[in-house]
Amino acid sequence: MVACTGKCGQDGSVWGSGPYTKDSNACAAARHAGVIDEKGGVFKVSYTAGRDSYEGGTANGITTQSYGSYPESMEISKMF
Repeated sequence: MVACTGKCGQDGSVWGSGPYTKDSNACAAARHAGVIDEKGGVFKVSYTAGRDSYEGGTANGITTQSYGSYPESMEISKMF
């Protein structure tokens, strides 16, 4: 479980569009995924196997970057 405050997602980098690279900013990734909004919230993070590539994109006011191969991925989901 991860909790983010109202300024979540304003700082930090995110690579991918779900799954994200494990080193991405979790709060920004959760906003990009639409799991939380600009007020913040609580969400679940799961770590999975890496991918050969991660495609960036813009969603919910957050722009993510593309990235090549990374050894671990991060999946974001709602808590409730």
